[in-house]
Amino acid sequence: TTKFVYTLETVYLFFFLISLAILWSITQIKKHYETFVGLLFVSALTLKMIFTYLLLRPVLEINNPIGLLEKTNIVVILLVTIGIDVFFAIKLINDKKR
Repeated sequence: TTKFVYTLETVYLFFFLISLAILWSITQIKKHYETFVGLLFVSALTLKMIFTYLLLRPVLEINNPIGLLEKTNIVVILLVTIGIDVFFAIKLINDKKR
């Protein structure tokens, strides 16, 4: 049988850590340079996409049903984590200082 290149737990952990780093960096930047939060967020999402491509590169070479399933898993998890990142970033950007 053909095995996955990455386990599902590894993919989830990878995206969780990147999302956590993005949200942490946004909160830190907001404390000192509030005007740069959006720019940092877009830059961080770009880096996340680059890291995802690097993660996905070995999987792209697989041309069987397992490879297609693994590609789909990674892309779906990527889209879900980007959605979560955007949700929390919007809440953070729109949060007014009290």
